[in-house]
Amino acid sequence: MAMTISALLSFAALLVTVSAHEYGFHKNWPELPDGIKNIGDSHGEIDVDSAGLIYVSVMGGDKHGIQIYSAAGKYLRNLPNAMDNHHGFSIVRENGKDYLFAA
Repeated sequence: MAMTISALLSFAALLVTVSAHEYGFHKNWPELPDGIKNIGDSHGEIDVDSAGLIYVSVMGGDKHGIQIYSAAGKYLRNLPNAMDNHHGFSIVRENGKDYLFAA
């Protein structure tokens, strides 16, 4: 029994170590569009597509809707025809294509 508990604890420690993420503050991330001082209000929806592009839902302002940034934080564009009042969204990869599902 003691061997089993020890093995389980070792496995649990390994899972925590393997699944741990490192987060940090990057002072000038993101590089906002010209004339914009901050991203804007949001419910906090952020996701990453299979190409590593970062999608951020923004309510109001000149660049409202869903803004798209490179992994380095450079503003690329807005997602065409996106609403600006999402309460959540997720990017899902199906059959080799990325789809954005939003509520």
